Amino acid sequence: KGSDGGQPANVVVDTVIEEPLSQTVPVLGRIVASEFGPIAARIGGAVNEMRVDVGDRVKRGAVLAVLDRERLNLERDRYQALVKQQSAKLASVRADLEKRSLELKRLEGISKSAAFSQARHQDAIQDVAKQWGEVAKTKAQLSQAEAQLKRANIDLKDGEVRAPYPGVVSAKHTEVGAYLNIGSPVVTLINDLDIEVEADIPGNRLGGLKPGISIRLTLDDR
Repeated sequence: KGSDGGQPANVVVDTVIEEPLSQTVPVLGRIVASEFGPIAARIGGAVNEMRVDVGDRVKRGAVLAVLDRERLNLERDRYQALVKQQSAKLASVRADLEKRSLELKRLEGISKSAAFSQARHQDAIQDVAKQWGEVAKTKAQLSQAEAQLKRANIDLKDGEVRAPYPGVVSAKHTEVGAYLNIGSPVVTLINDLDIEVEADIPGNRLGGLKPGISIRLTLDDR
């Protein structure tokens, strides 16, 4: 009964529900691109074309600028001709080696006959050894020409400055007619498709951060 002696008070009991207590804490952060910076020329040369402008979005591998490649084409053609020349020379000296080796083998086959000449046999041995040297020398020259041709092809490819990753052109550092040295910046590119958000979280709030937790991000448009 109540304290005044009246009717008993009605008491209602409800089921206890446990719910996590959450609190929104505003934290200032910054958006950081994982890939950004100036895209540089890999070879020297005059700029013949600029294919992009500030604000353009490009895909990975897109051509940003084209350098003067006439000299590069001439270099490539010269080394191609040199490779063909050395390949033909190598085939010739190998054929000569085979011929001299057969002559030496023939002399050795008649070493016990009256027609055998020791002096001629020694000359044949020296001729074969000399021809082996010519083969080795020509092979080295061919390898050098092939390496030069490979480098010329790489330079010709690098005559087109391409985007190493997708992004937006934020700045241009050169124009048509300018001469670029190796390492000269062409454009600045920002990959805005692969970004991270950096924020300074107070130490007393770190306990609430767990892998997979959703965090609301609001951009400051001011």
